Amino acid sequence: MSVRTVRAQRGVPLTVMLVLLTLAQLWVVVFGFMTWQSNVAHNQGNPGLALAGTLLGVVGLVAFVGVWLWRKAAVYLLAAVVLVGLVTDAIFGLSSIALLIRLVLLAALAWCIKQKWSSFR
Repeated sequence: MSVRTVRAQRGVPLTVMLVLLTLAQLWVVVFGFMTWQSNVAHNQGNPGLALAGTLLGVVGLVAFVGVWLWRKAAVYLLAAVVLVGLVTDAIFGLSSIALLIRLVLLAALAWCIKQKWSSFR
């Protein structure tokens, strides 16, 4: 039996992390879109900023789907999205505890991905 015919087992930790972080990312996209819509409707703030965050969230969702489908390129895309997100969160003043929680969750995801790295193609 060849290696390609063996189905990779995702495992509970990676599955749970992917589901939870995908749901959180979906919330970011919905909330970002609602913020953008509110800013445009009431002519407040900079609507481009909320729209850029929403688009970054959509790219993050695409990356999570790619990780679910065992794509190495999606892991690199997710790493880029996370890096941009963390930098913008730090610049725009996300609270320290929220930033710490996000870092812990992302470190847990990275550990789960590292355990299954040989399954990615």
